[in-house]
Amino acid sequence: MRMTTEEAFVKVLQRHGIREAFGIIGSAFMPISDLFPRAGIRFWDVAHECNGGYMADGFTRATGRMAMCIAQNGPGVTNFVTAIKTAYWNHTPMLLVTPQAANRTIGQGGFQEVEQMALFRDMVGYREELRDPARIAEVLTRVIAKARRRSAPAQINLPRDYWTQAIDIDLPAPSVFERPAGGPAAIAAAARLRSAARFPVIAFTLRVETPWTYISARLETSACSERWYLAKSSVEKRPSRSCGTLSSSLPTRVKSVRG
Repeated sequence: MRMTTEEAFVKVLQRHGIREAFGIIGSAFMPISDLFPRAGIRFWDVAHECNGGYMADGFTRATGRMAMCIAQNGPGVTNFVTAIKTAYWNHTPMLLVTPQAANRTIGQGGFQEVEQMALFRDMVGYREELRDPARIAEVLTRVIAKARRRSAPAQINLPRDYWTQAIDIDLPAPSVFERPAGGPAAIAAAARLRSAARFPVIAFTLRVETPWTYISARLETSACSERWYLAKSSVEKRPSRSCGTLSSSLPTRVKSVRG
C-alpha cells in the first residue's frame, strides 16, 4: 500500500485507539499534527510539556485508554522528563513520541540535538529508534504493544527528516491481548491461603481497576474480619475498615489492629 510516513504513523494510532495527544506543537512533527483533525485525534496544546505529560498520565489512568505525548525535539522533549518518570512509577501505559534531530546531521550538532534515547533510559518500559522510514508502522506498532504489555510508558524516537517520505508497506495488525482475571487453579490457591490465614490483609495497588464502590460494598458486608491497606492514590476515599496507606509504619499498624 502506497502512502507517506506520516499517513502510516497516524493510521497505526487509529488502529490502536489512540485519540488523545498532549504536548506543544513544533516543526519536528507538523506533518502528522496536520493530519490529526481528519484522523479524529485531538491535540491538547498545553502551556508546558511537563503539564502535557501529567495530563496524558492522568487521562490514561482515568479512562483506561492509552494517550500519547509529543513535543519539539530537544528542549520540548526534555521537558517531559519528570512527568514520564512519574508515569513510569505509576505503571501507566503511555506512548512517548520524541522527534529527533535530522538523521543526516545526528552527531554533528544538528538543530536542538539531544541524546533523547539515553535521556529516558530508566524512565520507560521500552524504547526504540526508527532507523528506516519504511519500518515506521512496524516500529510504532511494537512500541505501543510494549507499553501495554509492560504497563509503562514506551518511547519511539524518530528523526524529523523521515516525515513526508513515500513508502510501500502493509500496516501490521495491532497486538491484542487480555489481562487475565485468574485461572481456576490460581483462584483456588488464593482461597486456601485466605481461609488458612489468621490475620488476612488485602493490599490494593495503584493499578486497581475494579470500581471501588463495588469492592468496598463487598468487603464491608463480608462476615470475615479482614482489614485492608491501600497504595497511595489507589482510591479517592478511605472506607471505614481500611487501615490506610502502605508505608514504613505497616508493622506498627498491623500490631495495633491485632491488639
